[in-house]
Amino acid sequence: MNAPRKIDLDCEWLLTAMRFGFALHESLDPVEVAGTSVNDGLSLTGVERLSVIVTHRRRVKVLSISGQEHIVARSPSVIAMKKLARNAILIGKPVVFDGDIRSIDPLLIESMTNYVETSRARMVAILPLKEKMHLKPAGKTSDDSTEIEARVFGVLIAELFRNHDVTPEMPRNCRIVADQIQSALYPAIQHHRLPFRRSLTVVARVKEFLQGKRLLAAACILAMVALTVIGLSTIPVRYRVACEGVLVPVNRQNVYAPWDAVVREIMVVDGAPVNKGDVLLKLESEILNADLVAAEVAVEESQKLVESLNATIASARRSQAEEQFIELQGELGKAEVELRGNAEYLKVIQGRIKSLSVRATRSGIASGFQIRDQLLRRPVSRGDQLLAVSDPDGPWQLELEIEEFKAGHVTRAFVESSEPLKVEYILATQVEKLSSASLVRVAQQVDLSNEGTGYVLHAIADVPPFPATPSYIGAEVFAKIETGDRAIGYVLFGDIIDFLRRTLWI
Repeated sequence: MNAPRKIDLDCEWLLTAMRFGFALHESLDPVEVAGTSVNDGLSLTGVERLSVIVTHRRRVKVLSISGQEHIVARSPSVIAMKKLARNAILIGKPVVFDGDIRSIDPLLIESMTNYVETSRARMVAILPLKEKMHLKPAGKTSDDSTEIEARVFGVLIAELFRNHDVTPEMPRNCRIVADQIQSALYPAIQHHRLPFRRSLTVVARVKEFLQGKRLLAAACILAMVALTVIGLSTIPVRYRVACEGVLVPVNRQNVYAPWDAVVREIMVVDGAPVNKGDVLLKLESEILNADLVAAEVAVEESQKLVESLNATIASARRSQAEEQFIELQGELGKAEVELRGNAEYLKVIQGRIKSLSVRATRSGIASGFQIRDQLLRRPVSRGDQLLAVSDPDGPWQLELEIEEFKAGHVTRAFVESSEPLKVEYILATQVEKLSSASLVRVAQQVDLSNEGTGYVLHAIADVPPFPATPSYIGAEVFAKIETGDRAIGYVLFGDIIDFLRRTLWI
C-alpha cells in the first residue's frame, strides 16, 4: 500500500522540478535566474537556505540568497560565504559538511569553520555549477554527442540551521536542482556578457515591434519626421534677437555726485522743468568742511607770520643790522610762498564746497524715480548718478542691452547691412502698441550691464518722432532686432542650440 504512494510523491516532485526548470529558462537575466533558483528551489531540496555564487572578473559575486531581497556585500556572513565559495570553486567537487570538519578538503577547513561560526549553520552542502559543452567526436553520427565538463563558474550552497536529519532524497534533489540551475544560469551569464547586448536587445525589440501594419505606420512616421527636420533646416524666416533697454531723450545730462557727501536739500521734483544754472540739489561733506577750516587756519597763520616778519625786517632796517636783515628776507620769502600755497589750497577746497551745490548744465525736465525719497539725507559717493535733466521735445532713442551670447548675430548683421537694422519694440507701460526704430550704433565690445549682473553689448536705436511726454523718460522697453534670415529650426530652437554648442562644443 505504501509503494504506490511513494511513486505518486516522486511523480509530483518531478512535475514540480519540471515547472522549476521551465521557470529558470524564462529569463536571460542572471540575477533573475539566480533569484528564481534559490527561492523556488527550497521546496524541491528540503533545505532551509539556498545561495548562488558565481565568478565575476577574478572575483566571486553573490547573486542571490533565498529570503533576502537585497544582499549586503559588507556583512560578515556574506564575506565569509564568498571566501568559502572561492575555495570551493578551486576544488570543483561537491562538499558536504555535517559537523565533522575532518570529512572535508583541507583547503576548505579554515573558510568553512569561519562561515559556520558566522552563519550558525548545522549542515552545509556545496554543489559546483559547471559549464557544459557538447562536442561531436570524430567518427560519431550527428545524433551522438559527448558531454564534456568544463570549468566551474559558480557554486550552489544549501544549508540547514536546525537539527534536521538529512533524508536520502535530499542529496539527490540538490544535485538535480543544481543541474537545472547551471543549465539555465550559464547561458544567462554568457548572454549578459555579450558586447553591445543592450543595443542589440533594443534593436531586436524594435524589430519585433515593427511587424505587419506597424512597419507601415513607422515608415510614415519616420518620413514625416525626416520632412520636418529637412523643413526646419532649410526653410528661411526672419531671425530677430530679443533684448531689453530704456527709452530716453537724445538730449539729456546725467547729474553725478561731485564728492563723497550727504544730500541735505533737493530743489526739484520728478518731471519739474529746470533752466540752465538752476540749483538741483545741495550736498554736504563733513570731510570738506573740516578741510576748509584747516585751510582757513593755515592761511590766517601764514598771513600773521608774513606780517610779523615784515615788522621785524623794518626794525632791522632802522637799526642797520645788515646780517639780520638778510636772514629775515629769506624767511619772509619762505613765508610768502607758504601763504600763496595755503591760499591756493583754500581756493580748491572752496571750489569743491561750491560744487556741492549741483547745478543744471542745460535746460530741460528733471527726471528720476522718486528723487526726494531716494536721495534726501542719503550718503552718496563721488561719481554716483543722482538724476538726469532731459529735453523731451527733442529726438528720442532706445538704449539697448543685448545678451553676450546673442551679440554676434547683431554685430554680423550690422556690419553686413548697408542700411540700419530694423528694431521693433513695445513699452512696458504700453504693451498693446508695437513701435519701430532703427539701429544706428553698436558698441565694439561687450561691457557690464547697467545692473552689473552680466556682460552685454550696448546699442543705440533712433526712434521716429512721436507724441512723447516726460513720463516716457527711462521707460523700460522690450525690443527685437532683425538680423536677417535663418533656418526656421534655429529661429524656434536657437537658444537650445546655442546652449548645446557652448556646453558641448559642437
